[in-house]
Amino acid sequence: MRRPISVFLAAAASLALVATACGGGGGSGATTTPTGATTTTGEATPSAGTTATGGGTQGGEVTVEAVDNAFQPDTLTATADQRVAVENTGSALHNFSIKENGTDFDIQPGESENESAFEGLAPGTYTFFCKYHQSIGMEGMVTVSG
Repeated sequence: MRRPISVFLAAAASLALVATACGGGGGSGATTTPTGATTTTGEATPSAGTTATGGGTQGGEVTVEAVDNAFQPDTLTATADQRVAVENTGSALHNFSIKENGTDFDIQPGESENESAFEGLAPGTYTFFCKYHQSIGMEGMVTVSG
């Protein structure tokens, strides 16, 4: 039994749609940084829960952006001797805290702070957070290596 050509065209169109949907192609906003640095992926406009690995590295420091109610990226990798540069590009006062070593500093809107936030942390994974907005999800994870 012969099938009409329209059946084959419909099947081909369906496969093309599935391939396009699975292919990504829209750009992920991924960037890479030099060796020894970290990699960042995520949306151009961060939202709470955006997962990104890394954090930019600038002169041996890890960088993170505090946006209204989110960190960009919200997953960092650092060594205990690296500093963290936190830039507040949001409109509210933000904070960067790590409970395990007592890190706790504020960043005014439009300002940035550079601190030894990972000092004294043993290798492992720790939560960093904004003490003013943690209850609405402004936190992330940092993996400290030896």
